[in-house]
Amino acid sequence: METITVDMRDILKAATALRSQAQGKLLAGFRPTLYQLLIAARGDMQELVSGPVLNVRTGTLRRSLTAEAPVLQGTDRLVGRVGLLKAGPAQKYGHFLVKGGTIVARGKYLAIPVGPARTAAGVARYRSPRDIPDLFFIKSKRGTALLVKSVTRGRGKRRTRTIVPYFVLKRSVRIGPHDYVSWPQRILLQKATERLKEYAAGAITLKS
Repeated sequence: METITVDMRDILKAATALRSQAQGKLLAGFRPTLYQLLIAARGDMQELVSGPVLNVRTGTLRRSLTAEAPVLQGTDRLVGRVGLLKAGPAQKYGHFLVKGGTIVARGKYLAIPVGPARTAAGVARYRSPRDIPDLFFIKSKRGTALLVKSVTRGRGKRRTRTIVPYFVLKRSVRIGPHDYVSWPQRILLQKATERLKEYAAGAITLKS
């Protein structure tokens, strides 16, 4: 008697292979949409470092935020990245800002520019106090360590000498957290999930 034997393991293997192939095609088709969402997330991060979280100073951090085109890894992973992806001057600074922390002087003091030593945007005009001639050390009445300069103003009998602070000296500085990542990340994941569901539903409708 002839018999037909059905081994469900073979059918499950075939079904798994087809599902994996379909999933790979679905993710590959979703790549352009995810890339646009990554670019939008970069814009959200740039807006946060430009306004509500931080005021623009040099603009280096904002320019260093980039989005990479998503890459399909195998048939079940579509990976995209946005943020500080390349090594540069903003890398260490940007990661530190998210959680904040304490900066401790490597030498005796941290020199924090004030007054003429910084621009209106709060950026240091000089790389080091050593770049400014005739600075000298004093302590204010409250005990604050300062690097100052004696400046002469006026002429003749109206001539006066004024002590102008250029740097406040501190042994450490506490920087509070400036999280410009969590909110854009939450919005990105939410939108990516919604768009992928819509894309998958559309693909099923077209096939049926």
